[in-house]
Amino acid sequence: MKEDIYASSNYELATALGARLRDYRKRSGFTRKALAERSGVSEFTIGAFERGENPGLSLQSLLALMRALEVLEQTEALLPALPVSPQEIFEREQSKRKKRKQQQ
Repeated sequence: MKEDIYASSNYELATALGARLRDYRKRSGFTRKALAERSGVSEFTIGAFERGENPGLSLQSLLALMRALEVLEQTEALLPALPVSPQEIFEREQSKRKKRKQQQ
């Protein structure tokens, strides 16, 4: 993928992702047919995505393919959990103080 990812269109990003999926599939030793059987995603859909002809692959299908390739843990990198915000920390502390005062 390009260095400035924001300069790429969604279509370009999806096409690059399809090519990357192909690399993962091949490195894992799967044919498209074997991956289709393992994931439940059609061989045609896999091939089209890998060639950049189906950049609109559904999220469900992408997750099924990632599960079949045993790289599902990579979804955490897509949208990692956010740390607790300073506002939330402040509100928790305020709540604790309020409860302590009520108990006294």
